[in-house]
Amino acid sequence: MRADSLQRVCALFPVLAEKMDAPAGALSGGQQQMVAIGRALMARPRFLLLDEPSLGLSPLIVRELFRAIREINAEGVAVLLVEQNVAAALELARRAYVLDEGRIAAEGEPRQLMSQPRNPEGILGTPNGLSNHAQAQRAHATKSQEGQSVLQAGLDAGHMMPYSCRAGVCRTCRGTILEGKVDYGLVHETYLPESDKAKGYALLCQAKPLSDLVIEVREVQGVRPRIIPCRVEKLEKPAPDVAVIGLRLPMNENFRFLAGQYIDFLLKDGKRRSYSLATRPDPGGVTALEIHVRHTPGGVFTDHVFDKLKVQGPAALRGPARQLLSARRLEQADRDGGERHRLRADQGDRPARPGEEDFPSDHALLGRAA
Repeated sequence: MRADSLQRVCALFPVLAEKMDAPAGALSGGQQQMVAIGRALMARPRFLLLDEPSLGLSPLIVRELFRAIREINAEGVAVLLVEQNVAAALELARRAYVLDEGRIAAEGEPRQLMSQPRNPEGILGTPNGLSNHAQAQRAHATKSQEGQSVLQAGLDAGHMMPYSCRAGVCRTCRGTILEGKVDYGLVHETYLPESDKAKGYALLCQAKPLSDLVIEVREVQGVRPRIIPCRVEKLEKPAPDVAVIGLRLPMNENFRFLAGQYIDFLLKDGKRRSYSLATRPDPGGVTALEIHVRHTPGGVFTDHVFDKLKVQGPAALRGPARQLLSARRLEQADRDGGERHRLRADQGDRPARPGEEDFPSDHALLGRAA
């Protein structure tokens, strides 16, 4: 029976058959995700729970994973999929639920949900364009650094711009270029087709300015991210490749966040690594945070965590680093109108230099806000 299960997994993910002798830690992120799904399938489950399987993966790997999920379901396995790529998830789903701050905000068949004024894409991103109600009313002047994405320039200036994956996949950050030119970045046509570019749309996490810009995008209301010094008060390893990090914030710091938000660990070279929070949100704020980290060999941050990080050692974080659009905030945005942001580019009309991908290579989404 085990041999049959293994043969089934290899047929589902042919690349794994070629990597049978390789340690899982040496595989790519997409291949490791295939291993995780394959390991679950070895038990011949009748029910499979998948938590954001596409997070941080390339468009080609995402398509391969969703093909496999469709086949798994067609073979009679029930699948519960929690996914940030709403458009792809709705193509698979027979029934969908939209969670807003831990509560079901909408439910029904995918086609019905997408036809509603407050559809899931309106809550988690708008691949079909901004709402007709989102007319620009205010302009913000922002100066970008050379090679910086439009999204990062806006966030650094303190604007609450919506985003999620930072990899050009989820489309939460999509905005409209009203004036100026951008380099669209390494975005697959699946997530930003030429027809969208012709309408002025861009994925702001990947787009870099080639001139002064005026963009239209919803500005999210909520707690603005900020840099906070902290200290490691706990470092446990419940498994060889998993670390539980406890962070103690300054005594006068009451850190407020919403379920589903992230923090960014700030590294010495200016890079950052994003992790979800395993701490329960509190309206009054918290003074300690817990993060779950999975080791990725060769990962700049996770190698540091597993080899050098010490209890009582210092750390710095920026957060909350992700803001989910809820149905109530979307309704408020419709009433108040969208936001128009003006981005000034230091590099003028010269093409921006390719920058390092902002999405962390060793990102591990293990922690989840309760």
